[in-house]
Amino acid sequence: MTTKLLILDNRAELYRDHLAPQFPEVDFLMAADRESAEALMGEAEILFTIGPLLTKDMIDGAGRLKWLQSMISGIDFLTPLLADRPDVMLSACRGVQGPEMSEVTAYHLLCLNRQGRRLMRNQEAHVWDRFKPRVLDGMTVGILGVGALAPPVARLCQAFGMTTWGFSRPVRKVDGFDRMIHRDQPLGE
Repeated sequence: MTTKLLILDNRAELYRDHLAPQFPEVDFLMAADRESAEALMGEAEILFTIGPLLTKDMIDGAGRLKWLQSMISGIDFLTPLLADRPDVMLSACRGVQGPEMSEVTAYHLLCLNRQGRRLMRNQEAHVWDRFKPRVLDGMTVGILGVGALAPPVARLCQAFGMTTWGFSRPVRKVDGFDRMIHRDQPLGE
């Protein structure tokens, strides 16, 4: 007997095409929207999704469901849906976006600090506009929430010579941070 995995995403075929060769014993069901997912939920033993299309009624009606795999890190919005289903395991892709978030952060830090939009407008207008550049070296960056994505971002900021502050609850030592501050602590203290 094969395991039935329901992929609920508008790119379900992309995920299936990637996973199917690695898991020939799995029967892949696909749904791009809530309506088509509702029709397949009763068959699914595993649900693979980001989650916004899910409702508590859908989960409650999925009698064979054993595992919900979120394709993103955050699962806070999914736990209430499973309140009455302790038999369903919930897992996430915690930390998988670390390198991507670091790159996006670097891009935005540099664009904002080096006035990227101004440079692009000048280039398009064929204008040589001299202005004093700002550098990240010596600046301080604060990162609110120090979960799995924060340490790679903090280390990247340190590579630019920035001081890194982490705001968290609870305060604990986290790789890549020069200082940790409780979220409720005023900065003057």
